[in-house]
Amino acid sequence: MCKIKDILHEKRGVTEEHIKKLEQQGKECVRYTAMMSDIPFLVFGLLSDVGWILHLGAGVIYFRLFQLPC
Repeated sequence: MCKIKDILHEKRGVTEEHIKKLEQQGKECVRYTAMMSDIPFLVFGLLSDVGWILHLGAGVIYFRLFQLPC
C-alpha cells in the first residue's frame, strides 16, 4: 500500500507544479481539488473509468445490433 501512496503523492506533486507554472503564466482557471485521501479517490476514479467503458461498449453494441435497415 505504501508504494501506491508514494506514486499517488508523486503524481499530485507533479500536478501541483504544473498548476503553479500555469498560475505564473497567467493561465490559471477555477480549481477543483479533491478533498479525499488518495486510495478512495483512486478507487472511485477506477470505478468511473470502468463505468465509462461499459457505457461506451453498450452504445456500440446497441448501434451494431439495432441499426435501422437501409
